[in-house]
Amino acid sequence: MRINELELIHFGKFHDKKITLDAHVNLVYGLNESGKTTLWYFILGMFFGFFKPYIKTRRYLDIHAKYQPWESSQYCGSMVLTDEEMGRTVRIYRNFRQGEEEVRVHDEQTGEEITGLYDMHPVFRLPDIAKKHLNISYFGYINMGAISQLGHETDENLIVELKEAVVNAVSSKTLNVSMHKIQQQLKTKKEHIGSKKKTSSVYAKMLDHLDDLYKQRQNVLEEEKKLLDSIAYQKRLDVELENVREQLRHIQLYEEYTKKCRQRDHLHRIEALREKQKGIEAMIIGIRRNTEYDLEDVYRAKEKYKEKVFIENELDRLEQEQLEKQLDEDRIQGEIKELENQKMIFEKKKRRWVKNLFLVLTGLTFLALFLAMSQQQWALTAMLGGLLVFESLIGILWQKRIKQDQQEWMHIEEKTQWLYEELTDNQEAITQIIVLKRQKYQQVVEVNEYLMPITGPLEIEGINDFEERILEFQNIKSHQEDLIRIEEQEKGLLNNQSFSEIQDQVNNYDFKTMEKYIQRLSQVQLSALRSEKTDVLEQEQQITYEHIKVTTQLKESRKKYQSLAELDEEIQASEQKMQDYNHQLSVYQIIDDTLEEITRELKYEFSPSMNNTLSHLLAKITSGKYNQVKITPDMEILFKDPLTHKMQDVSNLSRGTIDLFYIIFRYTIAKWSHQEHSIPFVLDEVFAYFDDQRLAQSMDVLLEFKEQVILFTCQEREKQLAEEKKINIITL
Repeated sequence: MRINELELIHFGKFHDKKITLDAHVNLVYGLNESGKTTLWYFILGMFFGFFKPYIKTRRYLDIHAKYQPWESSQYCGSMVLTDEEMGRTVRIYRNFRQGEEEVRVHDEQTGEEITGLYDMHPVFRLPDIAKKHLNISYFGYINMGAISQLGHETDENLIVELKEAVVNAVSSKTLNVSMHKIQQQLKTKKEHIGSKKKTSSVYAKMLDHLDDLYKQRQNVLEEEKKLLDSIAYQKRLDVELENVREQLRHIQLYEEYTKKCRQRDHLHRIEALREKQKGIEAMIIGIRRNTEYDLEDVYRAKEKYKEKVFIENELDRLEQEQLEKQLDEDRIQGEIKELENQKMIFEKKKRRWVKNLFLVLTGLTFLALFLAMSQQQWALTAMLGGLLVFESLIGILWQKRIKQDQQEWMHIEEKTQWLYEELTDNQEAITQIIVLKRQKYQQVVEVNEYLMPITGPLEIEGINDFEERILEFQNIKSHQEDLIRIEEQEKGLLNNQSFSEIQDQVNNYDFKTMEKYIQRLSQVQLSALRSEKTDVLEQEQQITYEHIKVTTQLKESRKKYQSLAELDEEIQASEQKMQDYNHQLSVYQIIDDTLEEITRELKYEFSPSMNNTLSHLLAKITSGKYNQVKITPDMEILFKDPLTHKMQDVSNLSRGTIDLFYIIFRYTIAKWSHQEHSIPFVLDEVFAYFDDQRLAQSMDVLLEFKEQVILFTCQEREKQLAEEKKINIITL
């Protein structure tokens, strides 16, 4: 058996990927993550599916989910293979999608569906592809035919497994090998016997032919009965299939009805949600007073309002301060005016003519005193002297008063100067206050310009109004969250459909007719309709497969059918001839004896043949260093050490040699244990740790394999070596 083509329709990263394979050695080359392991698992899945083997229920391997495509809902592929035993080239289609598993087989040349020729797997209820073409179990194939990355590495468990495979090969396949050897031996003894005991004699042939005719007659009778039974069975299947499909139609109708009921309920719920949504939106609009302001805008406006209040308080303070300064200015100006008046009074008090008069009088008194003394008028002199003393006293007192007036004048002048300075400072302070007031007024104007578009529509007049609006706007957030929840609920109810689409579907659905139909159903029928659809689908699938199988078998039976009259005529003629060959009856005893003898000999023949094959391949991969392998009666695998000339356990070989040895050992086991079925060998990165020389030797060994080989690699050197050896290369 060989694989001709792989088509990964939707599998892993591949879509519509076709790969054509050679009948001998193929090398699939690609870098890491290019899909080599994906392709390896695809081949395994096409034969076995991705079900866990040896269990009584359908369960999937973990790898099933790994290669399900993300970009497509489909998960399927096909494979074209040629099976020499069947004498056909077939195309196998497999759907891997969970719950939709399907396997169909068609003759590649005629296009005829031949799925019915395959036995149905007792657990998976799908045609058993591996049994038909490989005749090997899942574990058997991954241990001998499909070796994954590093899967060729060995340990004690694998050695035990391979030993058991050898034992099984001897015990289970002896008869097949023996029959072939008997045919060869009887052919060799043909010239020596030359009697009735000769198996190739006319008598033996006629006897076999007659026996075949008897069997054919019996088979025809049985086939005729089976044919009638199959026809009756086919009719029963037709009825069962129609009943199941009718049940499916009822289930689909009921599902459609329940779906429309749910949609109708969803429409009512959506309408209620939308009414609630309108109410919430109206509340939000009412809170916002038909504006687009949010809570942050109100918070900022509140801070601006506080700023305005603070500025207005500052203005009040500046007004009060300006008033106080103006009062101070009036006071200072009053004091200055009073001091000016005092200065005018002092000016008036000065009267310098009095001083001049006093000086004149004093001078005249001195002159009169001088004249009186000159005339010796002593009385007058005394009087004038007294007058002069009096005038002197008056002058002293006057000078003292003048000094006092000068000090008081200086005090008034100083105080006046201080008041003028204070007045100047006060006026400057008033000017600064006026400038600050203008700035504050401008700030108030700017704040009012900012606040008016907000406070006006939102009806805010004071800080308490701000607090109320903030509480109201805080509620907007919860209302908006309610709107989001409503939108999510509506989205969930719509389920990726528009409201109008669901509304049209509900309005166009005939609820009355379906409700009348459901009212006519019994409780049992309703329970059946509510049952799991998958059970009915699986039942339909099983009946369909069984129907295909029976139909195919009927076609094959009709092709082989031969009338009893023809067989009876042939039997009668053969029996007449057999009367002339009765003396050859003893040949059966000879054949029985020969079979027994050959069966005993074959057990001793298997080990030498295996030893010769393994010795040849081991010598090739080690350049003749190790050239003898022996499998003991206890199934121990030994090799001859060229230095000690002693037989050693195979585990003493180098790591690379062990890896390659077990690859060829698996090949040999598979070849001997499945002589009737040639299986393809699928190797994934098995030469990754080999040096160049060992790699070249390994390639030569693969070229000696008669079976199909598919080798996966990411190594450029393996690709170059394959090109040199003209091996078919597929690049991913």
